[in-house]
Order: sequence, then C-alpha cells, then structure tokens
Amino acid sequence: MYKLYPIEVAKNKIGEKVLIAGICIERNDYILIDDGTETIKCYPRKADVDIGDYVLVAGKVGEDIIFVDGMGKISKQLYEYLKEHIEQEDRDLRNKILEYIDINDGATLEQIVKVFGEEAKKHIQKLLARGEIYEYEPGKFKKI
Repeated sequence: MYKLYPIEVAKNKIGEKVLIAGICIERNDYILIDDGTETIKCYPRKADVDIGDYVLVAGKVGEDIIFVDGMGKISKQLYEYLKEHIEQEDRDLRNKILEYIDINDGATLEQIVKVFGEEAKKHIQKLLARGEIYEYEPGKFKKI
C-alpha cells in the first residue's frame, strides 16, 4: 500500500512504496519533482508531464530516487489539498511528540524514535529550533 509523504520524509523510506505530490522542475530520462521540502528524481518517466505541471507519483524509494510505478498530472487544487493534508499530519505528529515528552516529564531520543519512528528525529530538530523543547542532557529532551 502506498502512503503519502513529503519528499524530505520519503527519501528516508528506502524500499517502501510511497506517494509524493509536487511540481515537475526538470525533464530528462527522469523527472525531477519539487514539493517545497526537497527534490527527488523519478525514473523511469512514465507520464508525459511538462516543467511546471503538478504531478502525483507512486513508486518505490531508492537512494535519492523514486522508481515509478505510476505518475500523472494533477490539478493545482488537488496538489494544495494533498500538501495541506501532509502538513496537518506533520502538525499532529509534532503535537503527539510534545505530549509524550510532557507526560513522561522528559524523554530520550531513543524512546521517542521507538514510539514514533525515524521521522520523529526531524520533528525533534524543529521543536528544538522553535524553542518548544530543550536538551537537558545529551539525547534527553524536556518540554519548555
């Protein structure tokens, strides 16, 4: 089953089937897709898309590439809807991580990753940068 991810997360899902929505910014033997978080090459090019087209890609993640199972143009409205859906899931996960840290009066990175997966590392960095949590010991975090 395919799951929708932003490219920055999808790149870490090597071997998994993913969906990504983005804009075609380059066309060669591959198509380069940008979703605002990162870019990724999609190969082989299975759809006739032009630079500037909004696309939805289904495929298996390799090292900095998606091996395309299917690809097609989508409307700007659908792209914006999918992007908002991803951002909402991101906010939900971030809030769950914050709640977990708060309820447990702190947590280690290892505990957080065990509960929420590798994707949690990205959120920890964002929470630190925003000043919502702090690292009171190496690898141990508390909510501010």
